[in-house]
Amino acid sequence: MVIVVITGGSGFVAQHLIKHLQENVTDIVSEIRTIDRKQFTQYLSWPNRIPLHHFASDISNASILEKVLTGADVVIHLARKSLELTSIIYEKNLSENYWKYNFQATEMLLNAMLTCSVAKLIFVGDAFANLPNEDNFGLSEDIHPGLPETSFLLGDYGESLTKAELLGRSYVGKELKDGKTFHAHFLRPTFIYGEGHTKLINALKTVCELNNGTMPYAGGSSRGMLQYVYAGNLAGFIESSLRNLLNNPDWCNGEYFYCTDETKAHKFKDFIAPVVEALGYKVGPERNFFLQYTSSYCADLLTRYAGITWLNSGFSNISFRFLFGYSLGFLSRKHDLLFKYRPQVDYETHIGRLVKWVKQQFDTNMKISGTKSNKNERKDV
Repeated sequence: MVIVVITGGSGFVAQHLIKHLQENVTDIVSEIRTIDRKQFTQYLSWPNRIPLHHFASDISNASILEKVLTGADVVIHLARKSLELTSIIYEKNLSENYWKYNFQATEMLLNAMLTCSVAKLIFVGDAFANLPNEDNFGLSEDIHPGLPETSFLLGDYGESLTKAELLGRSYVGKELKDGKTFHAHFLRPTFIYGEGHTKLINALKTVCELNNGTMPYAGGSSRGMLQYVYAGNLAGFIESSLRNLLNNPDWCNGEYFYCTDETKAHKFKDFIAPVVEALGYKVGPERNFFLQYTSSYCADLLTRYAGITWLNSGFSNISFRFLFGYSLGFLSRKHDLLFKYRPQVDYETHIGRLVKWVKQQFDTNMKISGTKSNKNERKDV
């Protein structure tokens, strides 16, 4: 039996992961520890079969991090500064925060794992992080092993997360203080969705309110094509990786692979339409990509340097390019060859769960918020 630590434990992906672990891994996990600077609020239901303890702290607090890691066996690294989808309010230190919470935090975690002799890591990155600024579809992991030859499609977010993954891969095979060898898997999920994704919901709300109740999108038959993975399915990928690391750690040690519901791509506007409608808005109108992209670029500059927001249409320049500019997709051949797990490809059920959650939680006067506090949260450790 092992103790599992989940970083970014207050995020929506962690909620789905905890639910999945509580329901499926009682045979191998004896305790779940989560660490996140945010309060833990439970909004998914799960059986309390595995003791769960939350530590309210930033990973950068070395003393608390070491307490969380002491006696642990596996770390599932979810913590990150996610991509900012809107730019209506400019975050002064956005670039610095990407590097602080993505790269530097990962470096601190890795060093603490060596200090505390935690030998196994599951790093959850981003399939789009190391893509260049162009169409990328039907490609395998071997095409994008590391840094792109040109600029990053997702800017500092993509670069910081990519270099965090590369740093983690450089630790594979290192010897720990107790003589154990460091083992790790590196998951690259596509666009993650599911109940609790408040950042996405609030971004859609912001965009629609700035555009008279609509979500504009860029036209073009091959623009805005993405792949998606339901958070519950991603949890299944993680369980598969966990069991592999425990049962056969040397097999595919250090491997990185894509995680997606299916290899077929769908337009983002069509994929997200049920959620937009659940919020009381509409998808459209169609706009010229180049005109809208130029407008968003100028709006970002004005917001950043002059505090002028009246030209802002909601989506940031980088997120608009990401969501509506290209066809972006991957093959899942490596994962399919290495693991038995196959995701449940049931978009209607999964998006239906998200729509139901949005309707239950949405308040026209407030942003989405959690509901239940965790009784086991530790604020002072």
